[in-house]
Formats: sequence, C-alpha cells, structure tokens
Amino acid sequence: MKNDEKKKNFRINTQRFTVSISEVVYKKFREKVKQEGLQLTKLLSQFVANYVFYLDKNFIKNDHRSKEKKKGVLIFVTNEQCCNFAEKVSKENIDGSRVVEQFMENYIDFFDKKKK
Repeated sequence: MKNDEKKKNFRINTQRFTVSISEVVYKKFREKVKQEGLQLTKLLSQFVANYVFYLDKNFIKNDHRSKEKKKGVLIFVTNEQCCNFAEKVSKENIDGSRVVEQFMENYIDFFDKKKK
C-alpha cells in the first residue's frame, strides 16, 4: 500500500474530538512526553482505547475540575474508539475531559516520582 493510500485510509477511519485540559497540566504533560521521546497523539489515543476496556470512573481521583485556564486538546482515534469512549463516560456520568486530564496528571506524577 502506498503512503498516500495509508494516509487516506487513516483519515477515513479516524474521528477527532477535543477535550478541555488545564493549560498548566497540559504543558507539564507535553514536556514529560517529549522527554520520553513519545508522540503525544499516539499516547492520548492509546489511553482512550485503554480506558474503554480496562478502566472505569474509579480512575478519577477528584471529580472537581480546577479553575485554571483551559486548553483544547485534539485527540485522534478510530470511529469505534471515539463512540465507545463517549458511550462509556456518558454511562458513568463523568466528564471525558476530566478523564483525560486525570491521565495527564497521573503521567506527570509517575515520572516525577521516577526521577527521585
């Protein structure tokens, strides 16, 4: 399959959605991801897929959103993953943005503890 065909198939089978994340958390998260040499978009899409199959609302430590300024973060996933994620957070009656923000906070904490 040619590279152009792969890109076309990716676009056809991909859904985009935006979550609202604290700017402070996002900047720290982006820094940690760069330090590890990972791709932000792949990491977030993998988390969304894993949340659907392996986690539930108990993943959220604190259901209250911070009052900090928010940043829109675009996440690319398959159509099926997007629908499954939206359905799951809706059934659990939680905010999808809060779920992703909690993942970012956990990621930051993990790497901060790893340094010590």
